[in-house]
Amino acid sequence: MKQAKIWALIALAVFSKNQAQNYLNYSINNAHSHNDYEQKVPFWEAYYADFGSIEADVFLVKGQLWVAHSEKELSAERTLENLYLDHISKQIKLNKGSIYPDANKKLQLLIDVKQEYKTTLAALTDVLKKYPEITNSSSVKIVITGGRPQPSDFKNYPNYLYFDGDINQKYTADELKRVGLFSADLQDFIKWNGKGIPRDEETLAIKKTVDNAHAQKKAIRFYGAPDFTNAWINLIDLGVDYINTDHIPDLKKFLTTLPKNFYKNTKNYETYSPTYQTDGVVKKVKNVILLIPDGTSLPQYYAAFTANKGKLNVFNMKATGLSKTGTRIYGFCHRSKNKKYFCRR
Repeated sequence: MKQAKIWALIALAVFSKNQAQNYLNYSINNAHSHNDYEQKVPFWEAYYADFGSIEADVFLVKGQLWVAHSEKELSAERTLENLYLDHISKQIKLNKGSIYPDANKKLQLLIDVKQEYKTTLAALTDVLKKYPEITNSSSVKIVITGGRPQPSDFKNYPNYLYFDGDINQKYTADELKRVGLFSADLQDFIKWNGKGIPRDEETLAIKKTVDNAHAQKKAIRFYGAPDFTNAWINLIDLGVDYINTDHIPDLKKFLTTLPKNFYKNTKNYETYSPTYQTDGVVKKVKNVILLIPDGTSLPQYYAAFTANKGKLNVFNMKATGLSKTGTRIYGFCHRSKNKKYFCRR
């Protein structure tokens, strides 16, 4: 048990040293529009934000694929075709075979099957026959999640369909070729609200899962994840490939400004190592030097500690403390003969 803890700490130390490199590897193409159909303008908001992945939930109703989060929200006016396939088709034709004007950019369409998958997928393949420009385009990947066949049945579906993978499932080499990505519920691994950072053991559990997906050369996303800046930062630290969001403009701004806001110290300084040779010696003190760093608290210390690769003079001190200061306004009041009060600061 002791040895296992030591290895866990070593793994965490290596992870902490390398995690900053992740920021420079992320772009808006790592953004996933969760439940995209609930946006004010489905597809287009995520598309014009250059998102790399869009999600649509589908129900088979009267032979058509209707898009909604639940059955009570179904509407004949909101189909997979008129919300997504028609627009994707239009953009591919406009960009001469590529979904985006930049041919290097890709789009993943994650279709969440909410009912029995056999009839739904049969209807989907029939619909997609009308869109050869989509199924033949290497810039668009259609991935089925939710209701989906067993891995041994992947081969029974057209090659343009991929399937969401289960990280705990063992796949044959041929089955793995049809896995589009791995998805998992974050709450199955950690009970974290997105504030601060996950506990060390939670961090290691997620990192192990991410490494497992990457060892199989697949991307991974976690649904049920907190959706705000601090959570996004932690997910990037952990190497999660797709960042889920319901807040398209916010995630776009965060990811596009990330390289500009990222800083890496290229020259670290060597910290002073006290010898404490006179520690405990009783003699008259010659000088007392008091240094007061104005506006410096734990976040500032931690930022400097991180930038200097885990070394800081103040953390080498034998005794440290914190003080809380504030401004007080002193004054006095007196009562005049006519019983009026006058106050001064």
